[in-house]
Formats: sequence, C-alpha cells, structure tokens
Amino acid sequence: MAAYADPNNPNPNPTATPDPSTSPPSPAKSNIYGYLGANPTDQQVVQGQVLYGFDNPETAFDSVLRDKGINPYVANPFVQTLRSRVTRPLAQAYLMSRAQTPPSGQWPGGTYPATSPMDYRDFVNQALAGNASGLYGTIRDAATAIPQAIQNVRAYQQAQLNGQVQNVNPFMEALGQQFGANFGQGAAQAQAALFSPMMAQPLASAYRTGVDQTASNALYTMMNNPGTDYLHDDLWKWLYGI
Repeated sequence: MAAYADPNNPNPNPTATPDPSTSPPSPAKSNIYGYLGANPTDQQVVQGQVLYGFDNPETAFDSVLRDKGINPYVANPFVQTLRSRVTRPLAQAYLMSRAQTPPSGQWPGGTYPATSPMDYRDFVNQALAGNASGLYGTIRDAATAIPQAIQNVRAYQQAQLNGQVQNVNPFMEALGQQFGANFGQGAAQAQAALFSPMMAQPLASAYRTGVDQTASNALYTMMNNPGTDYLHDDLWKWLYGI
C-alpha cells in the first residue's frame, strides 16, 4: 500500500499513514437507514424511484455510497472497480433474490418489496456492509442459484394456470421474461453476466463468448432434434439438464 506524508500528522514517519486514494472503503454500518413505515410519503416514493431505483442500478449504487460517506467519483481503484463491475450484476442478484423470496402476504402477489421505494437501496446497503458475504458473495450466490431459479420460474408459470391475479409476482414475471428471452438463452446470458465480473477481463470476455456460443449450439440442437417435445421441453432442459 502506498503511503504519504500528512502535514497534520506529528508522526515523522510517513509510512504510518496510509494513502486514502489507494485504500478500500471501510464498510459502514448496515443500519444507516430508518424504517419508512407502512405508507411512505410521496416524496419518499419519488426519492426512492429517482435515487435508488432498481431500474437504474448505477445511480442507486452511487447514492448508497454517498449515504455511507463515500464519494463515488473519488480516485480510488477499489471504489471504481466496484462501480464498473458489480452494479448491474447486483441488480440481477436482487431480482433473483426477490423473485424466490416467499411472499410476505401483502397484495399484490404478496410482494411488498415491489412497491417499497427503498427496497433496492436496502439490498445494496446490506451487501456493501458485508451482509450475505458482501457484494461479490451476493453475486456469486445468485449465479450458482440459476438452475434453481429456472425450476422456480417453471413452477410459477405452471401455477399461473389457476388464474388468480393476486398471485401475480412481478419479480417472478420479470425473471421469467428475462430467462425466456431468445427462446430461453436469456438464462445463459444472465449466468454469464453474474459470473464474469469475478474474473479478470480477458477471462470474462472469453467466458461470455463461450456461454453465448454454447447457448446457440443448444438451441440449434433442440430445434433439429426429431425427439424434441415442444409442448414440454425448453432450452433450459438442454442447457442445464433439468
């Protein structure tokens, strides 16, 4: 670690003071936010949508950093690496986490987080504070959970045949649409997006290319297999063997 001489430090040994520009940000306490209550104000709702929206993960991540007293634009390689690599995979992990969380019992669909303006903020804050193994641990857990997430999407879509609108889970709907994109290749693309940030850039690029090619090959094989049952088979069966 580099060191610098702090003019305000009476210690004549400059190596005793770490250079803040190269130090990783200290994890702040996880409970920096208060409870909004069951009915947040209009201002809180708009603030959550603008500053902490799940649909704009870069802005949300920067907003949480500011709340922790960390300048998101500081010339700190640790902060900038996190900002460039984890923001979108973390949003993917959030979607999967909330889709697979048992309903809370609050309508619509028992998915209170879908209507809570600060739910994604709290998710990012907990990961930054080191909960659930930190940022990369949260992303890694989501990546390894993709086969189970596929099974949950299938079960949810089958349960939709009951035709009750209060059972609609917006997180599971969004996850199903994402995974099902391009005849089911969306699941493989999500897998690549989650695993690749933990790799060196040359490996990450090669991994994404390999996953895309594998998914395309699986689709070709499925479409040209005379034994394919299009009423019950999907690309996920070919990709993951489930």
